[in-house]
Amino acid sequence: ETVKVIPQHLVTYKVFGKPEGPHYAHYDLVGGRKAVHEVYPCIIEFLSQHDDVSS
Repeated sequence: ETVKVIPQHLVTYKVFGKPEGPHYAHYDLVGGRKAVHEVYPCIIEFLSQHDDVSS
């Protein structure tokens, strides 16, 4: 339901984990062993693209 109140151009859907391997649970997205290398880069890219703060 939360995604319905976010402007559509800001919504990105990503699935982490390999189809034949283990998947990410909620906590794994922020604190899992592979989060730094697999999830964080996606977060950084999204924030960089949508950062409206001007220097």
